[in-house]
Amino acid sequence: MFGVVSNERPHRMAWILNENLGFNFERKDDIHFLNKEQQESFFSRFEFIDDLNRLQYHLLGNNDDGQRLLPELKNIDYLLIIKGAIDYVDPKLFLGRVKSLENIQLITELDPNVLKSKQNLIIPD
Repeated sequence: MFGVVSNERPHRMAWILNENLGFNFERKDDIHFLNKEQQESFFSRFEFIDDLNRLQYHLLGNNDDGQRLLPELKNIDYLLIIKGAIDYVDPKLFLGRVKSLENIQLITELDPNVLKSKQNLIIPD
């Protein structure tokens, strides 16, 4: 899992990754979330399935009007999650490719196991 900092809107972020890295992110239903204070939030969600390499890529927005999908990552705008045969993904090479995009201020590798709100990352099919 990677955390991305960028000022781009969600649809534009997906487009940038598609155009520059050869992905094919498609818009999926937003993640609907109700926090402890009963405030409703909707977090953008895009998905790209790479059948050839047996990988799934998920691009999730982490911000909806000040509410965070993962509150402990308040400076992260997007979460980029890779699932599947990840043994074939070199994290350093991937980080370098994404970091080279001019619209990305920062990308960092994250360990989802240490997150307090990791249950928010359960992504419906």
